[in-house]
Amino acid sequence: MSLYLCPFVYLSAFYLIPIWWTAWCAGRRPGYALAIASAATWLASDSASGYRYAHPLIGYWNAVMLLVLFVVVAHLLSNLREAQRGLAKSLQERTTALRLLEAEIEERKKLEHARLQAERLAAIGKMVAQVAHEIRNPLTAISVRLHSLKKTLLPNSSAAPPIRRATAMMDDNLRPPGCLSALDPR
Repeated sequence: MSLYLCPFVYLSAFYLIPIWWTAWCAGRRPGYALAIASAATWLASDSASGYRYAHPLIGYWNAVMLLVLFVVVAHLLSNLREAQRGLAKSLQERTTALRLLEAEIEERKKLEHARLQAERLAAIGKMVAQVAHEIRNPLTAISVRLHSLKKTLLPNSSAAPPIRRATAMMDDNLRPPGCLSALDPR
């Protein structure tokens, strides 16, 4: 087509479409090869058209300028495609890193919550132990007094059975749970 319309209508822009497509999809070298082939095709069609320039080198000059334009377009488009691929890869890596970071933050939040819960339970346990100690101290004193009363009263005394019952109740309540009955001094 450029053979019949040249030099009046320039169709060199239509050569850019396959160069663009090749450089974008196949890469830089195939884009360069198509740029060279397109410039050579343009030069062949320009020479075959029979148009005479004022100087015989003008046709070659035009072909070289088109070749430079086509090579620059192929180079820029292949660089743009490589940059786009690099950005996509970088975006994927950063997205993965961000997801891992979010998972780690979530795990740390869970661990912090568990640590706070453990601290609360430890504080409650400590407080319960202190309250139990405060309750057991007077009960132990009462138990000791009951044991001394039991020893000082005669076993046949009328006050002995209630003191024995009270002593047994105190011993049962002051004994830690799970204490072996074989170690019971009674």
